[in-house]
Amino acid sequence: MLGFHPSGFRTISHAVADSDTRAILSTVAVPTLLIWGEDDQRSPRLILEAFSTALPAAPIVRLPTGHVSNVERPDLFNEALIAFCESVERNEAPLPR
Repeated sequence: MLGFHPSGFRTISHAVADSDTRAILSTVAVPTLLIWGEDDQRSPRLILEAFSTALPAAPIVRLPTGHVSNVERPDLFNEALIAFCESVERNEAPLPR
């Protein structure tokens, strides 16, 4: 990610962000973790709330980051992701409805 040119990242981000995929959220049938950056200007809290409503069993981790939390705070992102994966492995993660 660090070697990816910023203009390419912006181009891809805009293309993906312009896609409305809310209709498929109800088809998610695997354990899901929502990670949200508290300072995210690209996907504000309203987006988190929509995802949380569509995936009520998905735990939410809020990080002190913007939109790209895995790059901004990889330590916190990885910690949250590893904990979630371990909970799934132990069958402790809630399954989406």
